[in-house]
Amino acid sequence: MPDFPVGFGLPKGNEKLASAVNGALADIIADGTWLEIDMAYFPDQPVPAQFQPTT
Repeated sequence: MPDFPVGFGLPKGNEKLASAVNGALADIIADGTWLEIDMAYFPDQPVPAQFQPTT
């Protein structure tokens, strides 16, 4: 992970979209896709426990 905050800009009040984005992020973290992408772009950075696959 980079040493700076990372986030997504979403329209304020759009809870349906926020829920969909959060769900998709949870899915790709759980199945290891996030780790694969992260390692491709930041191979020398440690990956925090909350971004490690759970499945």
